[in-house]
Amino acid sequence: MTTHAATGRTFGELILELAVRLNLADQTSGAPALPTDAHDLAQCKRYLNAGYEAFVNHDHQWSFLDRDIVIVTGATPTPDNLGETTHRFRLPPWAHGYPIGDLRPDDSVFPYLRVSSSPITQVDRMLAMDASTGAPQVFCVRAIDDPDGAYGAVSELTFYPRPDRAYTLRGRWRATFARLVETEDRLITSGEHDRAILAAAVYEHALDDADGVRSRTDLKLRRDEAFADSRRLDLERRGPTTLGPLRRSTRRRHEAALTEAIPTVTAYGVTILGDTP
Repeated sequence: MTTHAATGRTFGELILELAVRLNLADQTSGAPALPTDAHDLAQCKRYLNAGYEAFVNHDHQWSFLDRDIVIVTGATPTPDNLGETTHRFRLPPWAHGYPIGDLRPDDSVFPYLRVSSSPITQVDRMLAMDASTGAPQVFCVRAIDDPDGAYGAVSELTFYPRPDRAYTLRGRWRATFARLVETEDRLITSGEHDRAILAAAVYEHALDDADGVRSRTDLKLRRDEAFADSRRLDLERRGPTTLGPLRRSTRRRHEAALTEAIPTVTAYGVTILGDTP
């Protein structure tokens, strides 16, 4: 199940960067390395996750939070299935609950236009009463304990009927913060936001550092400035809010709202908001 493009540094690479900034990196080999002291390593992981969480929750309109998940079914269990089933799938740890809208076919063999969501009890009842297979028609999403134990709760997506062959379906979820665990884990953000997340992690460390009281104000200012830079970068990534010749990028609309009024335009007897000449 594809989740998202691997961009930016890994959790391990960010831990090393944070350890260098906090003077906790192992320097015995000459080049900085991950802390060998278990306590120092655990502290770096904790502060980095705290900074990462603060950044993700800073703006619930981040463009990178809308993520597509591609689900590939099969007549026999796939690595993405739960247990020895063909209709139960574990979603990535950052995808909780139902997607935004229905699932859409991503191949030419799926016979329907969409797969609609349905209540958990209804899907369970249909699966219990009907053991037939075919192209999925409905699905539900429920919270379950992480089978691997790395996270608290994850989401399971269940299809009815049980798939009879390989189908490719795509859905869009609103991503949420998920704690980084393995050193090869990657953030849901892109690499351009690594600076802001590291600044937040350093500030989280200062909150626990009794000797860093005087530097907290400065570190908070640096974190806030980095967050503001990331918001500007993210704003540039967002597409236009309207279509056609009157469209204007989100950034230009945002800037115009602060500096100028958008003139009113009447076309064919309909009054609309026009673009700034």
